[in-house]
Amino acid sequence: MDSGTERAIAYVDIDNFKPLNDKYGFSRGDEVIRMVARILVNVVSEEARSEGFVGHVGGDDFVFSVPIDKAEVVCQRIISSFDSLIVLFLDEDDLKRGYFESMDRLGRPQRFPLTSLSIAVVLCRRGRYSHYGQVSMTAAQLKKKVKSIEGSAYLIDRREE
Repeated sequence: MDSGTERAIAYVDIDNFKPLNDKYGFSRGDEVIRMVARILVNVVSEEARSEGFVGHVGGDDFVFSVPIDKAEVVCQRIISSFDSLIVLFLDEDDLKRGYFESMDRLGRPQRFPLTSLSIAVVLCRRGRYSHYGQVSMTAAQLKKKVKSIEGSAYLIDRREE
């Protein structure tokens, strides 16, 4: 932010990861996290070269940063790759049904949509944000909105101030 370089900052979350972990086990959950990390690193590296950055926040949460003009294509490629590979980690019966059954946070059986990916993208244009906390707050708002969309999706904040 101090450099004044305009960037797209993206927050990536694996939807329904906890139920996936609970149903299929931590080993498969770890494989899904590694798969997402590889997708992010490969796509960001290919599209943004040395101008890209990928970070692992922890658990099933990631961030990446690319030049603003690369944000759309990076999100599209990440989601396309994720959606084509996640099916390799899910049982055939769950894929046919379109959901899987696992326990909710209170220990009750529940149906969960298949695992997907949500990407919230904040465009950091010159003068728009003065503190990284503002970027984080905007990303949290976008994340809530994009997670309400069924399946893998991305949302780029195009609001002007």
